[in-house]
Amino acid sequence: MSAIAIIDICSFLILIAGTGVILLSKNRRLYRDIRIILSGLLLVTLTYVFFMMLEWLNITHALEGVENIAGALIPMMWALVFYSIIQHNIATDLNLSKENLRITLNSIGDAVIATDVSGRVVRMNPAAEALTGYKLQDVQGKKASEVFSLIDAGTRKRIPDPVKTAIEKGDTVKISKQILLVGN
Repeated sequence: MSAIAIIDICSFLILIAGTGVILLSKNRRLYRDIRIILSGLLLVTLTYVFFMMLEWLNITHALEGVENIAGALIPMMWALVFYSIIQHNIATDLNLSKENLRITLNSIGDAVIATDVSGRVVRMNPAAEALTGYKLQDVQGKKASEVFSLIDAGTRKRIPDPVKTAIEKGDTVKISKQILLVGN
């Protein structure tokens, strides 16, 4: 038996073991796409092993093109399985990071409004909602200047939009402590 045949058999056994682990996993919904890919990989590998067995038994066949396609698909499908697992892990980590950010933002006692690079509101904590009078879902995607304004407490003049200034300068904007926040 050749080294390639041994590698093919080992690959097939690993595939069966991996498929079994994922199919028996408690959280089936998370692995739906990986199970579909593994099922396809199992079918292609079975096809390839069938053709390998024909060769080992010295049985000739006219389906060499199908055998070559099956053989070429195996490494590509393994790459797809690994890619899917990596993407699943990245999505899980991203969701965990988003949840941690949400918990942290909501636990801050000061009002916090986060914007994207164009100054549009992407997050607000409950303190900011209370001060502005808006719920996040009502103002998400709106310019921060549409949500609140700052005025000087002494002169009652409007202060230039600090979000716009920070984005334009790319730096922290210092604001006087004698300001008033006015919900728009």
